[in-house]
Amino acid sequence: MLVIFQVAVGLIFIYSLFSILATSVNTLIANLLKLRARTLKRGLMQLLTDPEIQNDFLKHPLIRIIEPELEQVEVTRGSAQAAASASQQGGGGGVSYIRPEVFAKVLTDILTERAQLRLYAPLITAVTQLPASAHKKQLETLIYGAQNTGIGLSEIRAEAETLSNTQADVKMAIMRAISELEALHPAALTHGGSRLLPLLDGLRQVNDEGFQRALRVIVASANTLDEAQANMEQWFNAKMDQLTEGYKRYITYISFVIGLVLALALNADSLHMARALWEDPTLREAVVAAAQQQVDEGTPEVVVVPPAPETDEAGAEAEAEAETTLDDVIDSADAVAVALQDILTLNLPIGWEFRELPQCIVVAEGVRARECDDLRNVWLLGPANNPDYWLGIFARKLIGIFLTAVAVAQGAPFWFDLLNRLVRRN
Repeated sequence: MLVIFQVAVGLIFIYSLFSILATSVNTLIANLLKLRARTLKRGLMQLLTDPEIQNDFLKHPLIRIIEPELEQVEVTRGSAQAAASASQQGGGGGVSYIRPEVFAKVLTDILTERAQLRLYAPLITAVTQLPASAHKKQLETLIYGAQNTGIGLSEIRAEAETLSNTQADVKMAIMRAISELEALHPAALTHGGSRLLPLLDGLRQVNDEGFQRALRVIVASANTLDEAQANMEQWFNAKMDQLTEGYKRYITYISFVIGLVLALALNADSLHMARALWEDPTLREAVVAAAQQQVDEGTPEVVVVPPAPETDEAGAEAEAEAETTLDDVIDSADAVAVALQDILTLNLPIGWEFRELPQCIVVAEGVRARECDDLRNVWLLGPANNPDYWLGIFARKLIGIFLTAVAVAQGAPFWFDLLNRLVRRN
């Protein structure tokens, strides 16, 4: 029973080391190809389905995902789709993290920027018809304040009421403009002013019907701009949660492929390694001792960072590390080298060799020499060189390599947790 337990501990420890190697290779590939940034951009494209909004969002100074050459293109309704599509297909910047509050502020800025002047244009036009006076100056100040703070429509109405009868047409135009503003969202005016009005007017100008309807649902329950932005943050977080789950599944698939490639390249055959651990006490004890040392030192930190980290107290630090740099690539390459070295130092029964063994071609009375059953010998993998090839070599090798790939795809945290449970319980 003790031998079986040691073989199990040894295999689990070996799987954990190969999982670390696969994770390091995975991280290297992700940094080289900027997978997190590409995944985030794809998620944003799915969230912001209006081409003009997409283009404005990606090139916004707080985001800067769009390619520099695309920023110089004058974007019209006809060219917005092409510009946004080109940015989506390209690598873009290295931005792989956007804080929810930044998303909400940028989207609000885009929607309100177009509406701000147009929304208050009737008021401004009406006031410009007045002759120079204290009334005119006061109205201009109040309108400017309403544009920037969203508060002051009632003050503008009260000031317009003081206009003389000779200015009745101007007064009527001002009252009509105020009524149109108030009709956009009456509840907003009773909960802290009209800062929400430019956003609501900006929604009406969105060309994509589905995106406009989604935003209306999000903003419908908001009575203030802060509430609307909070709803946008929740919307963004929900989408990023879905994106993160999809990214993790994608990373798992990649890990399986990487595990398969590593198992083939290093000849990490689970069946052969298990047999070697069973038959070689020295190897078994060395691997178990290394496993015990690892448990005593603590589980190494192995983290696959999702494209949309949750907002936490370390948000500022996360933003600083939001872009993939050359240092990230170098660090991940160093991690691959270290993980590979940890595996090689154990002198595991892995790797390939080539030795011609003509005596293995014909095996008398079913008795096979130990060397004729060495699954590391490439020569034995030739069907003509082994009478027991299909069942004795090919099937075992295929199963052993596949088991290693599946094990690696489970991830290092899974194996280290299992290793801790077994070793500490013992």
